[in-house]
Amino acid sequence: MSIPRLISRATTNMPRSRTADIVTVWNPRAWTRNILLSALAAILLTWSCDFSHAEVDDEAGFGPCKPAMRRVRVPRIGGLSYDDARKKVLAAGWKPLMTREPDGSMADAAEGSPDLDGNGRVFWSRGYVEVQNCAGTALARCAFNFVDKNGNRLKVTTAGEEDPKGAFHATVDRAVALCRR
Repeated sequence: MSIPRLISRATTNMPRSRTADIVTVWNPRAWTRNILLSALAAILLTWSCDFSHAEVDDEAGFGPCKPAMRRVRVPRIGGLSYDDARKKVLAAGWKPLMTREPDGSMADAAEGSPDLDGNGRVFWSRGYVEVQNCAGTALARCAFNFVDKNGNRLKVTTAGEEDPKGAFHATVDRAVALCRR
């Protein structure tokens, strides 16, 4: 006997509102649609909550680079582990921009910025002084800053956990050059 026929037999003696609930539960098309919509909503929510995108565009005195502006080339680093991406960025001529004190606290303590969370401690212990901040939850995003010989900035963001022993790595999800205005 098919599932729809079982449902219709099981629900013939129930009130109308209760029947609709049971039919929806056993409808495989509705389940598939709901799962796909939930996944899409989760992806959109993740993109809208990405802290690094807002910071990149609001950096004081800097803006998007125009083709005619002089800056160091930004290598293709998307999808690489941060360790590998950092090597390529340094080889292209970018220098780490330290935004923290040598002990890892924020350089501008007046803002009351939090200490390094999540992967931040791992990157700082490796001597990656360019780490600006890291989220301790969700996608464990981190932001890193570099500067070129012309004073332009490069902001690199990563997502994913970084294992201190090197078993797995955070990967670069965005690199944006910002030029002086």
